[in-house]
Parts: sequence; structure tokens; C-alpha cells
Amino acid sequence: MSRTVLCLCLCGRWLGPVCLAILPLVVAAQENGTEVLNFAVGWRVGSGQPENVLQLGTIYPCARGWCAVVEEFAGGLNLQRQRLSLRHTMRSDTHAVGCVDEYLTTVKGERTGELTAQLTQTGSGYVLEAGRYRYTLSSDPENQESYLLQDVGMIAKSGLQYSQPIGFAYWSDDARESPFERSQYNAYFDGVIAHKDTLTGVRVDWKVSRTSLDFRKFHSATDGSSVLGLTTSGHPEVLKRMNRTIGAHQSLLPPLYTTGERLRYFNHEYGHDFNANGCFDEFGHNKLMLPVLREDVVVAFVFVEYTHDKLDGVPMLSVGRYFRQM
Repeated sequence: MSRTVLCLCLCGRWLGPVCLAILPLVVAAQENGTEVLNFAVGWRVGSGQPENVLQLGTIYPCARGWCAVVEEFAGGLNLQRQRLSLRHTMRSDTHAVGCVDEYLTTVKGERTGELTAQLTQTGSGYVLEAGRYRYTLSSDPENQESYLLQDVGMIAKSGLQYSQPIGFAYWSDDARESPFERSQYNAYFDGVIAHKDTLTGVRVDWKVSRTSLDFRKFHSATDGSSVLGLTTSGHPEVLKRMNRTIGAHQSLLPPLYTTGERLRYFNHEYGHDFNANGCFDEFGHNKLMLPVLREDVVVAFVFVEYTHDKLDGVPMLSVGRYFRQM
């Protein structure tokens, strides 16, 4: 599929012949099986037991037309972290003595099997039906290669009330067999994040702000593991509150194995060294980033962030995207 045709499809701001040119995009994707639609979305369920819900998913061509795999992270469950087998690498930066870096952690939601999906084109985007849900996606006026979630709800009638839809979607090459070597993503990524901080409650709206991630600054682990690490000074607001100098650490773990899975995440965990001992032996924030791949280069990520919160039982949540700048 040519990138020119894809761009015309994603712009979605023209009428007439260009809108007609969108149709071959979907047909071509079904024929060659290489184009997938990756998304990260979130919303609030305001009836029954109110909660925030996050999802990561991918839509791909299959024998039935379109299929989907979706992983859902229910805020009402306040999911616990799960430990991975590799450790953070802050100590190699600080050369601290007498402490040991903790293991990386991640969060696992409820992942579907292969779902039959319907992807219907509209004048400005798509209506997607997968599993229980119907999603309305429209082209992003600020980024021609992405879509924004405008609405979400149940396909079948229910008494549930949905509000605060937020999310992003990108067309991507099929990345099931990509090795995700550093050269594929070693760049600066700008982005936007919609988040709900600790103690904000379920009903508070998303707070949207700019975010960025510069993979060029991360260093490789000295023990030869696949973990990339970066230690910086703490955030000014945190330093002011702590009234002492502390560092912040980020760990990145690319997908390790080409198992053929549809959802292959980059695990990104980050946080402050609150006990100021030079090791990342406390828990940070957990982010799962689904890469957007084109011609073996990662051009964007869509992500969700889900951090267990023991203070009020409502996790800290985020939905966002990064897009490659250089």
C-alpha cells in the first residue's frame, strides 16, 4: 500500500473524489493482510458502579473481513502490578551502594480472543464495531495521520451511560514479526496525554497536557539485558514538595519475542527515587505502548497508563500518543 494513498485516507477533510479514494485502502488491507489499525482509548462509565475504562486494541484483515484483539483495563478493579523478570537500571547511573533495583512491573487487563469486527468508513473517519462496543473515530485536524475517538458505547442496548471518550488510532504495518531493534525507534517523540491523577475520583474529567519521550537518551543495561534506562533530576514540583534533591528514573522494555501475538507492547515504567537511595526500588507508573510501524520504522505509539493506587482504590489512568519528530 502506498503511503500517499494512506495519507489521503487519513486526512479526511476533503470531499468528492478523494473520499472515494479511501475505499481501496480498506480493500487493499484485506487483500495483503499487512495494514492494521492500532488504538488506545478510554472513557467513563457513569451508571451502575462508576468507573473509568481503558483499552488497547488492533483491527486487522482476516478471513471474515476484519477481526480485532482488544485488552481492557477496568478502573473499578484497581488492578495490581505484575512483576517481570528483569530489573531497573538506576543503580548503574548513580553507582549507589547498599541498595538493589526492583524488578520491572506491568499491568495485565482482560484480553479478548479474536473478535469479528466491522469497520465502516464515514466522511470523516470510521465507525468500528468489535466485541460489545461501537467506536466512532474521526480524523485529527492537528495530525493528518491519526484519528480521535469521538464516541463509544455498547452495541446492544443497556442502561449504562458512557461519557468522557478519549483516544487515538493509527494505521500501521503488521508488527507481529518485527524484532523492534533500537534503530527502529531511536528518535525523539512528541505527544499528548490525557490523565487522571491520584485522588481525582472517577467523575473528574481528563486533564490533557503535552508529553514527550526521547529514546536517544536512554542507555543500555550493563548486564546485557533488554532494559533501557534513563536517570534524570526529579520534577521541580516534586523537589519542592520533598525539600531535597532526588532523582527520577525511567525504564523501557521493548517487546522481546516474536510469538505472533497481535498486541506487542513496549513497557515503560517511571517514577521518582523518593527514598533518595540511588536505586529504583520503589514502584513507579506503568505505561503500555503499542507501536505504529511503517516500513520497519516506529513512527508513533498509542498508549495507556494504569497505576494501582492504594490511597483511594481508584487507579491513576492515562491515554495518549507519541509521534516521531526526528
